[in-house]
Amino acid sequence: MAGTAFIAHFGCRLNQYEADGMKAGFLNEGFKITQNVEESDYIVLNTCTVTNRADAKNRSSIRRYHDLNPRAKIIVTGCYATTDADVISSMPGVYSVVDNARKAIIPALVKNKSTRADGRFGYPYRKRTGNARAYLKIQDGCNKSCSYCKIPHARGGGVSRNVEETIQEATNLVSQGFQEIVLTGVNIGWYKNDDVDFYSLLEKLLNIEGE
Repeated sequence: MAGTAFIAHFGCRLNQYEADGMKAGFLNEGFKITQNVEESDYIVLNTCTVTNRADAKNRSSIRRYHDLNPRAKIIVTGCYATTDADVISSMPGVYSVVDNARKAIIPALVKNKSTRADGRFGYPYRKRTGNARAYLKIQDGCNKSCSYCKIPHARGGGVSRNVEETIQEATNLVSQGFQEIVLTGVNIGWYKNDDVDFYSLLEKLLNIEGE
């Protein structure tokens, strides 16, 4: 076994999807996923940065995890890691800060594998582990420039996932026994890939065979 990993996430369903994907990636690399911070070799924190309160919660969690397990290597990723990497890097216990664009390849990076970032949708398929609900990321980023919002800086411009890849992952989730799929993104209503808009994608997803 390669070691143990504890993965925590804050914020939106998008972060939940990506945390689930990272868990699958660590399992594929031979790691054991643990719910016990004190027994983990690696602690991965998938952060949010919508508000100042969220930023403070991220920093508090980093300090708490380090106090609970000083020997663990803490990897901080997510939106706060993308916008405020310098602040995080200086905190005790932080082993690495990984931005959103490279989040999907964290398990490979931990194994010192030479790999390239596979975009914002390059997460491995998950296997069902008791939950009947799965999240499916179909869109990321935002093209707006609202003065109060950090999301465009944290997640980049808006992009919609390839239709075929989306259908393939949804089909896999159904075959794994998931009975509910929650579509997620920064703004899923903006979905458009080639000539397929959000409503057309829904029709394609609803035509997948299975329960």
